[in-house]
Amino acid sequence: MPIPRQVRIACGIFGAALAPSYRAAAESAASAQQIVGVDQALKTILGLALVVVVIVALAWVGRRLTGGRSGTAAGLRVVGAVPIGARERIVLVDVGGTQLVLGVAPGRVQTLHVRPTPEGRAEGELPDPGFRGTLERVLTARAHR
Repeated sequence: MPIPRQVRIACGIFGAALAPSYRAAAESAASAQQIVGVDQALKTILGLALVVVVIVALAWVGRRLTGGRSGTAAGLRVVGAVPIGARERIVLVDVGGTQLVLGVAPGRVQTLHVRPTPEGRAEGELPDPGFRGTLERVLTARAHR
């Protein structure tokens, strides 16, 4: 089936109108493929360095304004925590010479035990010697056998 004459004329008109924009697009694509110059790479690196310096400066100013504290109250310190479930845990908190054992669950905090900080131990020091202390004790016991 032959193409009608009106369609051929319309295509010719639109093709002639679009030809300059095709040339411009081809020229811009060719110029975009040129290698980035050293000056452009240097500008990019200096810009990134400036952003990093600004971020570090803002962090420093923020730390100076808060006094180095991360939102904790003076005299209140979390000594340790043990997870006992998916969202539950037991937390040991030292509050000015008193230790609180707290049960923490979603939407609820309950005091389980209150005691003074044990004598002979620094405030907040855990009674458990940890892995290192346990390992030393076991190795010492085996050496004396």
